[in-house]
Amino acid sequence: MADASQATQSWLEKVGVNPIRIYPGSPWENGYNERFNGTLRREVLNVEWFKTTKQAQIVIDCWLKQ
Repeated sequence: MADASQATQSWLEKVGVNPIRIYPGSPWENGYNERFNGTLRREVLNVEWFKTTKQAQIVIDCWLKQ
């Protein structure tokens, strides 16, 4: 496990969060998130070019409010 993932796992344990593990490429285990991610990519991320993360956040926030 990489340092960042170890730190994250340690923090999650300290705050009492038990992450749910799913296998990569298994959308049937988390279909709602997979659908959301695909829709976000098709409708926003593949359409726009962002120069800053702030610009991306504004566009995504507007898209979420539609």
